[in-house]
Amino acid sequence: MLITKSLFVDYSQSPKLAWWKYNDRDTYNKIQGLDDPETAEQMLELGQQVEDIALEYLERKSGTVATDLFESDYLRNIVDEDQRENADTSIPQATMEENISQTKKALENNTELLYQAGFQYNGLFVRSDFMVLNRD
Repeated sequence: MLITKSLFVDYSQSPKLAWWKYNDRDTYNKIQGLDDPETAEQMLELGQQVEDIALEYLERKSGTVATDLFESDYLRNIVDEDQRENADTSIPQATMEENISQTKKALENNTELLYQAGFQYNGLFVRSDFMVLNRD
């Protein structure tokens, strides 16, 4: 099971809401007011716009282009979040290991701005949207 940021936020608000999201997407969408496909699409677009604005801001602030450390992310090929959330979302071990290895190299090279840096700790894999080098 892949725990996304949105699933975690739903769980933080209400464990039952997260349960609905994972087990019955139609009911979850009704609870969240996302049962209209247009509204759901608008929410996806809004999320992408926020990420794009954050990327633009961080690139401008750091004076560099973000290094994408998860280019092989197979979930990016699934455009519809409903499909992505309900797909077999176990990330292949080789993909995680590649992401972790690329992240380690980027950190060793003091890369200014990272996108989708991956880490593993105690058997848990996590990716951050953005990381900015703090030389202090």
